[in-house]
Amino acid sequence: MLAAEAYQKLADDGLAPTTVGVGYPLVERMTEAGALACAWGKPQTDIALTVAQVPLGSAGEGTWRSSLAELGYVESGEPVAGSFTGPVDPGSGVSSVAVLAGGTLTFVSAQIFASMLAPTS
Repeated sequence: MLAAEAYQKLADDGLAPTTVGVGYPLVERMTEAGALACAWGKPQTDIALTVAQVPLGSAGEGTWRSSLAELGYVESGEPVAGSFTGPVDPGSGVSSVAVLAGGTLTFVSAQIFASMLAPTS
């Protein structure tokens, strides 16, 4: 889901694959719809990254746009085209991002990684 340089950045920053946790209602909905979800964390810290991606499929873009609005995501186009900025996480102070592009919906728990998503076809 991420470009090769993003995986290298995660490794350079000391993040390793971990279990996808709960806490993101959008990720839970996406997982129920068949999303692939991955997570990385830095040992002995609360630094983590969650990424999930689901093909739009039969649900379609309109259904996901409605879900995004319901969950407090606002279309922003930042940091990449098709981005919806999520509510600020009270624990981390960071907003997640959902990207509707290339026939998929992709969730990234940290905005900096939205620009490192691998292109979809």
